[in-house]
Order: sequence, then structure tokens, then C-alpha cells
Amino acid sequence: MKRNYIWAAAVFLGILVLDLVTKEYIVRTMEYRDYHVVTSFFNIVHVHNTGAAFGILANADSSLRIPFFIVVSIIAMAVVLTMVVKADEGKIAYVAGLGGILGGAVGNFIDRIRFGYVVDFIVWKYTDAYRWPTF
Repeated sequence: MKRNYIWAAAVFLGILVLDLVTKEYIVRTMEYRDYHVVTSFFNIVHVHNTGAAFGILANADSSLRIPFFIVVSIIAMAVVLTMVVKADEGKIAYVAGLGGILGGAVGNFIDRIRFGYVVDFIVWKYTDAYRWPTF
């Protein structure tokens, strides 16, 4: 087996397990929209992202939105897998990064199948005025 595949698979599995375990913990221990301050710049909030990145298409009709995101997710996962297969041997950081992307994509795909939305919970902020969207 190519060493690239081993690295991509290891990072993929690690990220996927971390994604699923942390989201399950949030769902089981926090009510929707509960907010916990961890530090001045890092907080945890239980939110449901019905859209894509930054909530894009969140307000679209669910009968179109959910199948659209499922199809787009499958295409994206296929593209990432193709990139892993075509990567030059020894590009460890590259394929490990792709494995991480794939792990997160599969975790979000599972959320969309299970719930119809993605569970997000990480908040980075400098001040209330400078806050990265929850992911």
C-alpha cells in the first residue's frame, strides 16, 4: 500500500472520530444555543448550521437544500479522494491535509443525513465586534 494512503487514512480516521465524538458530546450535554465561555477568545455554543460555510443557503427550502448539500458533499469527497490517489508519493503533509479535509467533510455529511443540518460549536473571537462565524 502506498505510504500516502496510510497517512491520508490515519488523519481521516482521527479527524472523523474527533468530529463525531465532539459533536455527540455537544448534542448530549448542551441545549440548543447554550453558550459557554472558555477563554476571552474561545467559546463553545451549540448551533445548527442548515446552510453551507457561514450559513450560505441556510434559508433555502429544505426539500431542495438538503439533497443539494448531500450531492455537493459526495462530489467534494470524490474530488478529495481523487487528489489523494493522484498525489505524488512522499507528499505526506499534502495527503495528510487532504485526509483532514475528508474527515471533516464526512463528519458534516453524517450530520446532514442524521439531522438535516451540521452541528457547529466552536467560536473564536477577539471582541464581540470581531468574531469568526461559529464552525
